[in-house]
Order: sequence, then structure tokens, then C-alpha cells
Amino acid sequence: MNLHPSLLPKYRGCSSLTWSMIKGDKVAGFSYHYMEEECDTGNIILQEELPIYSYDNQLSLYQRAMVRSLDKFNQAFQLLINGYDGTPQSGEASYFARGATNNGEINKDWGHKKIKNFIRAMINPPLPYAVYKEKEIKSYEDFIKIINEDSD
Repeated sequence: MNLHPSLLPKYRGCSSLTWSMIKGDKVAGFSYHYMEEECDTGNIILQEELPIYSYDNQLSLYQRAMVRSLDKFNQAFQLLINGYDGTPQSGEASYFARGATNNGEINKDWGHKKIKNFIRAMINPPLPYAVYKEKEIKSYEDFIKIINEDSD
């Protein structure tokens, strides 16, 4: 059994919650699933959806998902040891390899909503923050400040 921080089959692989924020999802969650040879493809033992709040960043969402998933561990484990086969994954599948989107660089042509989501999603110390023109960006206001400095 594996705990994966997404609503499988969406966001298989790495940085699942980060991707759900970058993509602008309204909900994320976690999945307990059977392990198979391929990454994150096994039957679902237990899943739970969590809202992504406007004030969330990647770290707060991750912490909420992990605390809630630990609350559900005994339930998932009981299903496992009682021989529950799980349910096949359904829905649109996606896979993301290790590494940050666009190498952590903000693309100013993305549009304001995606830039805001990207900045929120890249906040997970001790990992690097998003960057723009080699400057660390911790908030959308930081990004706008640099844009305005460039236009002066």
C-alpha cells in the first residue's frame, strides 16, 4: 500500500499537490492505493478530497493532506488486511516527473492567474522559490514590483 498526495489517477508521479495548484484546481486530496510495477497505477483503497483554499500555498496544502491522510491510515490499513481489492482508477490520468515546472522560472506570458498559482505552488521551504530574471519571488507583489522596475 502506498500513500500518494493526489486524487489518482490525476497527477501520478512527483509534486502532485504543486501541480494541482499550478493547474488551478479547486480540490486536491490523497489516495491510498496498491502498488504495481508502474508508478501510481494500482487500485484505490481509500481516497479523500480536500479543498484548495485561496490562502493555501504548497506547504499548507501538503501539511493538511498529510495530517488528514494519517487520520485515515487505520481505515485504509484495515481495508488492506481484510483483503479489500480496491477499485480501479478512473478518470483522466496524468504523470509528472521529478523537477519543477519550467525549472522554477516564471514566464511573464502565462497570464496573471497562472503566475499567481505558480508562485503559491512553489512555496515549500527548503526548496527554492519561484524565480523571475534570477530573482526569488515569494509573492505576486514581488513579481509585479520587478515587472514595474523593468518598465521604468
